[in-house]
Amino acid sequence: MSYFDPAQRAAEKAAARLADDEALASGRVSAAELNQRNFAFAHVDFSKVRIDFSDHIPSL
Repeated sequence: MSYFDPAQRAAEKAAARLADDEALASGRVSAAELNQRNFAFAHVDFSKVRIDFSDHIPSL
């Protein structure tokens, strides 16, 4: 069983942010590339997404 350590996770995220900042500053990656890489839903095709405001309750 694995244990989640919030302090360790915060340190990992801080290190990742620092690495991203350095890659951006050095020109190894563009802002657009960095945004694409870090966007959680980058693989989702939003072109067919719709928001349904009707009053029906969908069957789950």
